[in-house]
Amino acid sequence: MISGETFRQKEQERDYFLNPDNNIRETEGATKHQCFDAPFFKAEERKTDMKGGFVIITNNPLVEEKLGKEQEVEYEKLSFEETLKKVRDRIYLGHRLLTHPLSGSVKPNETPYKSVMVSKQAGALDLKSAEIIENAIHTCGKFQFKSDQYKPEVYKDFQVVDCTLIESAIPSVEYW
Repeated sequence: MISGETFRQKEQERDYFLNPDNNIRETEGATKHQCFDAPFFKAEERKTDMKGGFVIITNNPLVEEKLGKEQEVEYEKLSFEETLKKVRDRIYLGHRLLTHPLSGSVKPNETPYKSVMVSKQAGALDLKSAEIIENAIHTCGKFQFKSDQYKPEVYKDFQVVDCTLIESAIPSVEYW
């Protein structure tokens, strides 16, 4: 547990670094620059850059139906693995992965539905995003395909689970 004095000191340190005036320093050959260029140090940019700055790639018709009017949703009737490959193609175009492609407790190929968020804006290739999506595709291949063995009503349940997972990620992505 942090004492009251230590807590106030930590708050003061945080406030110092979050104050843009304190993050500027002189450097040789340049005028001034920000010491902390990471997005989480720039509160003003953090709240505006990502607001609506994402695309949901999905093969879940419920996600398109429920979120498509408020969010940018790219729906295509694909397999789980094909959906991950579509996300991979976006990553290699410079988009960043904003949700983990294997989120939730349902194993790949047990559910036919997957929704993943990527950044709307493309930039340089994000190597961490590329590594995560490649590993997810590889992991998908390790599991036996079972999603064609269920009763029709079970598919609706899988849609709801996937939709709930992606919907719960939206506030976090919009904040950052």
